Amino acid sequence: MRTLENLLWTAILATLLLPSLSHSETTKQKATLESGDVPVFARKLVKNAPPPLRNGARARCFMSDHRLTESEFCPVIIYRGLTYWPMSFDDNRVAILAAGYDDNKKLVREVYMCGTRYVFYATIDTKVQNVVFWGQAGDNGDATSAKVSWRLLREGGATCPVPSATGLKPAP
Repeated sequence: MRTLENLLWTAILATLLLPSLSHSETTKQKATLESGDVPVFARKLVKNAPPPLRNGARARCFMSDHRLTESEFCPVIIYRGLTYWPMSFDDNRVAILAAGYDDNKKLVREVYMCGTRYVFYATIDTKVQNVVFWGQAGDNGDATSAKVSWRLLREGGATCPVPSATGLKPAP
């Protein structure tokens, strides 16, 4: 089933991203998509989310930035064999943890990000190679966001200072 899902997403992305490229560029870009070098957005059932982590982070996703009703789905990012779940913290801090799990549901990578909480959507920017998680509206009424580079998704780490109580390594 996973292979079929990957092929479907590859076909969709190839159709959307590749029509203006030459044949050699198309072949190279298609190979990149198939190798997992481009993150993919998906929605997964919250009931299939990994269990809460030791630091009070858990998959809690919402309907929108203004409607803080929990959703039955979470926006996740699939990248290089890992599924990144946006985890909000029990202490309500304005930060999330993108927790990367392999196909065996083993936690492999963590990325700590400040700027949002209670995620409802995620976007992928292929030009600047980052992922943006969108969450609860701020004081100005607009959705808040937390950006992370593809490099940080590959390596793990943080986009801002990490409180020592999280049990994560501080940002470099």
